[in-house]
Amino acid sequence: MHRLLALLSTSALLLLSTHALFAQEKAPETPVTPTTPSTETTVPVPPEMPEPVTVPTPPTPPAAPEMTPAEKEAAEYRAIVGTVRVVPGAERSSLATVTPEAARATALEHYPGAEVDDVEFEEVNGYLFYEVEIEIGNREIELLIDAGSGVVVRTEIEDDD
Repeated sequence: MHRLLALLSTSALLLLSTHALFAQEKAPETPVTPTTPSTETTVPVPPEMPEPVTVPTPPTPPAAPEMTPAEKEAAEYRAIVGTVRVVPGAERSSLATVTPEAARATALEHYPGAEVDDVEFEEVNGYLFYEVEIEIGNREIELLIDAGSGVVVRTEIEDDD
């Protein structure tokens, strides 16, 4: 233990003395001689600058043409996705997990007091739905109900005038 303390003390002293030696050997400062200000100023000349390039603004694309009602309806139908895929040759009633009675009840929940005219299977984009036609007042309403989840995915209301 004493040897370790002696070794540490010796190392510390050696470090301190080395530091003191280097501090004394610092380079002497060079005296600054005052200069008289020059009346001429030299400014570096930049190389020749190229002419700026003008980039034409691209033309604004024409506005999309307004969709006709038939095109709007077709676009709406393309966006419809269901939960039950139609299998060619399979009985539709065996694919559906929602019964026609449940689809009828869903339509009446959305439109209480309506009269159900028809409930039938409808295939849209390869998926199975129920199309439920109801009447309420002077309106005919078609609901598209997913045959797998029972969720209303589309409602079309027509006024009888």
